[in-house]
Amino acid sequence: MTPAELRVRVDGETAATLERGTDGLSLSYDADYLAWPDAVPLSLSLPLRARPHVGPLVETWLDGLLPDRSVEREEWRRRVGAVSASPFGLLSTPIGSECAGAVQFEGTTAGARRQLGEQPSRRSALEPISETDLAAVLAEMSEGALLGGWRDDPPASFSLAGTMPKLAVRHGRAPWCKAIGDEPTTHILKPSLPRYPGQAVGEHLALSTARRLGIEAVRTHVALIGGIETLVVERFDRSLRSPGGDIARIHQEDLCQALGLPLGERFERDGGPGPGDVARLLAMHSSDCSADLRSWFRRLVYCWLIVANDAHAKNHALLHLPGAVCRLAPMYGTESWLPYTGVAASEIDLAMSLGDGYQAGDGARIDDWQQLAREFGMDPQWAAAEVLRIAQHTPAHLEAAIDALGAAARSSDMPTRLLDAVVLRSESVLADA
Repeated sequence: MTPAELRVRVDGETAATLERGTDGLSLSYDADYLAWPDAVPLSLSLPLRARPHVGPLVETWLDGLLPDRSVEREEWRRRVGAVSASPFGLLSTPIGSECAGAVQFEGTTAGARRQLGEQPSRRSALEPISETDLAAVLAEMSEGALLGGWRDDPPASFSLAGTMPKLAVRHGRAPWCKAIGDEPTTHILKPSLPRYPGQAVGEHLALSTARRLGIEAVRTHVALIGGIETLVVERFDRSLRSPGGDIARIHQEDLCQALGLPLGERFERDGGPGPGDVARLLAMHSSDCSADLRSWFRRLVYCWLIVANDAHAKNHALLHLPGAVCRLAPMYGTESWLPYTGVAASEIDLAMSLGDGYQAGDGARIDDWQQLAREFGMDPQWAAAEVLRIAQHTPAHLEAAIDALGAAARSSDMPTRLLDAVVLRSESVLADA
């Protein structure tokens, strides 16, 4: 039976109670948590306050913690024995013990906690994973399995949003471990899919090149695990409390959650936020608005240049840090579409509009970027110089990222196709300057 209440913890601290009633869901922050100087909101759409939050914003925030596809949620429900595939129903199972950000969910009664997998001997544990077992799970995911996860008891479960299969693991001496109970994971594994050969390499190159350009992005590398090409992502919402110490959970939320928008509105053309909406959100809430607006502008230019057409609101996030600090999170989930299509790059639709529309050919003029900078309240001359800098240096940084790949990752022609396409787009920008 699904409990009627769930306790919400933030990095181990009791933060709120989530209640399911006849009128829907309500969320009440704990009084002690509200008085705590390091308290962070669960979401900008659910600010810290004594009065309960009720209505669709609570459900929308919860919904954003789960995988996107309903068929995947139903498979989770079947696997863990949940009564319902609703966000509340799924997060009341062991899935709720490891989510994006710092949140964890647990029942408020002893019976509910037992249902959630609380067993004194295995409340928290790290279990080494053999490469054979890990490769078997990754192979299933690569071949189209709905979920990445373990079928043992108690389950080492987690919830990660998005449409692509992912596996959350802990890096250790094994080198990989299952994180059970309260133990946090530290890395996300994403195997390449057959329909997108070289996908893991492509995402790594996009993020590695961004970092070389001075754009904050998650750290990644490509590994062959049992012959499965896999992207290994360091979680930006996890950190060491001290050298050799425990792992801390850092709270974050994606932009759909921050704006109180449902999953179906992640793309601007579907009602989601555009560049200006995000800039206004940062202006209102960022603890370093100037730095985050510059980061946001650079990110837009870079995503446009490499045609990262999936850079929607679910693939950008905010960090909530102690001391009421809110910052733009590092870039993640970014990949160029250029190596995978025979369509002209200029005709590919982007997630957010630039210039006159959504196509990657729109916004190609420096004037368009300067106008966007004015809308952000930024210096248009700085913006023009930054566009030219990114266009000029991206090819060389991408080539350096390719050269740093292992021999196996360089064996396909995908990196070369990507580089050739990016060079053409960069030259087009510089020629029009």
